[in-house]
Amino acid sequence: MARLSLSTKRRLLVTINALLAFLRVLFAVCAAGYTYVNLAVKKHRQPSRPLAIRVYKQVEYLYTLVYWSDAICIDQLRMDRQSFHKLCRILINKGQLRPTRNVSIEEMVAMFLNILEHHKKNRSIALYFTRSGRTVSKYFHECLKAMIRCQKDFWKTPEPVLEDSTDSRWKWFKNCLGALDGTHIRVKVSERDKPRYRTRKCEIATNVLGVCSQDLMFIYVLPGWESSAHDARVLRDAVSRRNGLKDPNGCYYLVDAGYTNGNGFLAPFRGQRYHLNDWRDGYRPETAEEFFNMKHSSARNVIERSFGLLKMCWAILRSPSFYDITTQRRIISVCCMLHNFIRREMAIDPIEEAFDNQPVAAIENLEDDDYVNIKEDDVLVSSLLELYHDPKWRADTGFKNGYLQKLQDMIEAKLPNCGILANPHIESRIKTLKGKYVALSEALSQSGFGWNEEAMMLDCKRSNKKDAKGLYGKPFEHYYALGEIYGKDRAMGTNAGNAEDDEEEVREEDASMNQEGVRADDFFEQMNMTTDGGSQKARALDDMAKKFGVITEAIAGMAPKFEGLINVLSTDKDLADMQGKLGGELRKMDFLSPLQVFHVTNKLAKEHDLLRVFFTMTDEEKKDYIINLLQYGLQ
Repeated sequence: MARLSLSTKRRLLVTINALLAFLRVLFAVCAAGYTYVNLAVKKHRQPSRPLAIRVYKQVEYLYTLVYWSDAICIDQLRMDRQSFHKLCRILINKGQLRPTRNVSIEEMVAMFLNILEHHKKNRSIALYFTRSGRTVSKYFHECLKAMIRCQKDFWKTPEPVLEDSTDSRWKWFKNCLGALDGTHIRVKVSERDKPRYRTRKCEIATNVLGVCSQDLMFIYVLPGWESSAHDARVLRDAVSRRNGLKDPNGCYYLVDAGYTNGNGFLAPFRGQRYHLNDWRDGYRPETAEEFFNMKHSSARNVIERSFGLLKMCWAILRSPSFYDITTQRRIISVCCMLHNFIRREMAIDPIEEAFDNQPVAAIENLEDDDYVNIKEDDVLVSSLLELYHDPKWRADTGFKNGYLQKLQDMIEAKLPNCGILANPHIESRIKTLKGKYVALSEALSQSGFGWNEEAMMLDCKRSNKKDAKGLYGKPFEHYYALGEIYGKDRAMGTNAGNAEDDEEEVREEDASMNQEGVRADDFFEQMNMTTDGGSQKARALDDMAKKFGVITEAIAGMAPKFEGLINVLSTDKDLADMQGKLGGELRKMDFLSPLQVFHVTNKLAKEHDLLRVFFTMTDEEKKDYIINLLQYGLQ
């Protein structure tokens, strides 16, 4: 790159100096505007309480929660004081949670636990802790991410039942690691996603897979699946995930009849008495299968107790929250981690003692029958499609109440004296047809499977026929019709994720964030906190003040860069001046010939360091320096 001439550098230096002067004037104007608008905002806001009183109330409330007594701490934060402070240390050392000038770690964690246990809104927590809603929301998410970062410290490591176990419930199941089941937790989703998350009881919920040990501690949790997904489908996803449920490797988990009996999973005998309610009132098992089911149900009940205790302790899991679905999924995982932490750290849990006195409800065991012929299938699907296109019968759930009776009337009109009733015939057959459609859709979404339009059946490679057992070679004429009706309601599991997936997401977010921006102090927010939202004019002035502040910060950041450029150009200018004066200084020395003046000038003009040293010397030192340079330094 060619060097700039001295005249060009001088013109550039003059231009930059002028620009810097302009920026300084603009900075002063913006700073004055920022100050003026801030004063105007304060006039339009109601005067807040004195800062000293607010800080006193904050400290007093926090002291009452975490220092006064274990009873208050357990009632408000779900754990005793010792466990609370240990949790704070874990979040500091492993969760990368950091305090700010105005908010301590204890206060952050106390707000976080208070929201989880009592499901309070931000405005309620802000009132209790004398903080703004923004502060509460900010540190709730900070604590949530901190828990996710250290999630590996909270999960239980599975341990098999030993051969010499004396536990009356588990001694029958050697090498068993625990129990597995699913539960529904209500969530809030968008209107578009509600059909996929709607349960049989018309609630919007997510299907949560939980695996727990013999001592009611969670080993693995996978929340986020839509509640319309079958438990077995959620389990397949958990096993196939990169960070999923690990292979038991010779051991197994107890599962209920909703899962398939297979490698690593032990289900009860079907068609036999199973649930605990069946063995009450003095009823005794009569066969070996019933005896096995009784022991199986008694041991597997540990997962039901774990879910019940979890929901009893954390109110945020008993009703839908107003966070996005990803945050709700993380909240479920974090509540399970805290459940394990409390059981590990607290010798006596009063909430668990209260829960143990409640009866355990039995689980529904639904069965399906198939007793409709092909012609009746055609009439049923065509009638169902007619009803789907009728806006009077469509709803978020698919159809409005009473649609089964309407279908019965439509089928009776087309097939007189067929004897098909709304319940159980039509209801059961619709469930069967929908299940086949879902199974085919899942197969077609995988590689190696296709759809034969002529035969209306699944087409697959020879190597995939084993995976398509029960679907391959069987025509299904109603695939497109049912896809039009139920296609948008099919569960996909797009929002499902376990704690390790959440940890990867959080760490990716941490890597992409500017930590200085994230950890900005909330001093101005603390000073400007008000009890009322303020008028529209005050909010407009507040926005203007923020814009002035952004401009001022940008100008303040530009000024040092321009000053550095000026310093560089100024240094080049001084060097050019020295090079111009060098010839005159050398010609003052009478003992130098014109040729020697030329050689010395050429040498010093190239060596900038030598040139600067030359001009720092006295006249006598310059002569000695040049003589020495002529003798030794010009070769």
